[in-house]
Amino acid sequence: MALDLDLLPFEQEDPGHSYSHTILRCVTNCHDLYEAITNFQNDIGQANSLKVIGVEYDPDKDDRKVPEDFTSFRSQVCRYDGDDEAHYGETLEDAYGHKVRWLYVKELLQWKNHAGVQRNQKHRAIWAYLEQLNPETRVALYWH
Repeated sequence: MALDLDLLPFEQEDPGHSYSHTILRCVTNCHDLYEAITNFQNDIGQANSLKVIGVEYDPDKDDRKVPEDFTSFRSQVCRYDGDDEAHYGETLEDAYGHKVRWLYVKELLQWKNHAGVQRNQKHRAIWAYLEQLNPETRVALYWH
């Protein structure tokens, strides 16, 4: 099974209206990088139930869920026409049905020199983009 990660930098964080219009799509099956990110989430009190890479879910460590009004182009919420393809809308759960969580840009930048970033041109470009953002910007992690 392929495991992918999309990074969704918050572009708006007003109360009642938070969103990302940007999708930074990481490459398929970069398990060493994904495992490092997931372990970090757990270390700071977040849980991510990506059992595909051996990390267990702990609902008591659920303190960095995206706001209940978070929207992006990764929504899987079924639209009125029955189409369940990704589209713009509420983005609270990932493709596995787990709560979407976030990290700060400054936290993601710790992997700038990780082999999973350095060996891949697209990842290097994504981390270069992240470096240009405010370090306090939140970035939603959408696993699919």
